[in-house]
Amino acid sequence: MKKYAFIGDISFNNRFEKIYSEGENPFKGINSILNKADVVGNLECFARGDTGVNELKNPRLDTSEETLNLLADINIKIACLANNHAFDNLDSGFKKTKLILGKHKIKSIGASMDNNYSIPLIVGEQDDIKIAFLNYVNYDTNPSIPPNTKIKVNFFCKNTLLSKIKELRDRVNHVVVLLHWGGRVENGFYPDWHQPKIARELINAGADLIIGHHSHTFQPFERYKGKYIFYSLGNFCFDDIYMNYKLYSKLSPRQKESAIINIDFYKDSYKVEITPIRNRGGNIIIDKSLYVKYKCRNILFHIIKKFHFVWKIYYIKLKKINPIFNYFFI
Repeated sequence: MKKYAFIGDISFNNRFEKIYSEGENPFKGINSILNKADVVGNLECFARGDTGVNELKNPRLDTSEETLNLLADINIKIACLANNHAFDNLDSGFKKTKLILGKHKIKSIGASMDNNYSIPLIVGEQDDIKIAFLNYVNYDTNPSIPPNTKIKVNFFCKNTLLSKIKELRDRVNHVVVLLHWGGRVENGFYPDWHQPKIARELINAGADLIIGHHSHTFQPFERYKGKYIFYSLGNFCFDDIYMNYKLYSKLSPRQKESAIINIDFYKDSYKVEITPIRNRGGNIIIDKSLYVKYKCRNILFHIIKKFHFVWKIYYIKLKKINPIFNYFFI
């Protein structure tokens, strides 16, 4: 058996720099869970570089090189880099981040400065249980590629991914697909209309598990042919975004809720356990009260995904009504 814990978006921006400098551990409330498994997460916050920032991208995320050492406190073993913030701090920031990952013996996937960016990560080559990890980012998440960059990111192409899954299917016991997707429904509780269809195609091709990121909210999950699809895990750790010393985006209550997906992989199957978590003032804690909220969200999702007009109502609320509410009340 192999134990993995999948977590959502990791960003050590803003207050996390102060937390690190003061020697605090914001993850002490969940370390008992994370230390029992190899952790896989989406690293969205790269180290500040020496050559400026990607002016094409808003908002941008950054942190200090030192603060990235917090990665060691969450026992992360695989960092997903195929996301829309990979270019934020240009080549210099990307290089620094990769060096820190290497220092902590953290493997990365989905982006690099060589041609290895698209190569799947296969673990357990010498064991009975081999697992392939594939990481892609969709263009609709607004990656904003700067000119002359040497950073190469694994962009989502459905046909390419389907072929890759089929190629790996007979070589490994499990194929795990990690997707940074759903740009149109960022901050929404439900995936885009087409995402369930794509997820099913990936499962039909041979994928065993799909883990989504980007929405900054914990979205529904489901089983299809016995395989789990998690559309988005939300923010594992995140803080308000400041740009040019001004508040750009304040973290909303929904962006402080997430879950740790604990999975025991066996040779021909896997077992899932979900632990809801909450960001409380920069401290990540277990919050079992979220179980009910997530269960209700799953029930509504089964209605939304069946009727396009219901999904359209949700989408209009997300894009037109929620921004007005957030402006006045959050």
